[in-house]
Amino acid sequence: MANGQAGFRTDWERGTRDTFTFQGDVYREIAGETTTYALYSPPSQVTVDANAQLTGGNLLARWKRVLNDRSDFQVQAYFDRTITSSLNSERLGTRSTSTSSII
Repeated sequence: MANGQAGFRTDWERGTRDTFTFQGDVYREIAGETTTYALYSPPSQVTVDANAQLTGGNLLARWKRVLNDRSDFQVQAYFDRTITSSLNSERLGTRSTSTSSII
C-alpha cells in the first residue's frame, strides 16, 4: 500500500453578493509502529514491529453574503474523519475519530 494525499478546492460567485467555497482532502498513510503487549503465559510480554494504517479526509463548505459596503456575514460547515488501524487495534478494534462544526 502506498502513501498518498489528494485534495480539491472550488470557489465561485453568484451575482455580486454571494460567494461560495467548497474544498476537501483525503489521505492514506502507513507509519511504522513498535508495540509491546502482555501475555498471560511466558513470555510475559512480546514486542512486535508492525505498521499502522492512517486514513481520513475532510470537507469544508462556506457561503459569504455581502449586505452592504460595510457589512457581510458568512456560514461555514466543516467535517473531518480519521481512521487508525494498528497492531493494538487488532486487539481493541479500529479507532475512528470524527469532528464536525458549523460556524
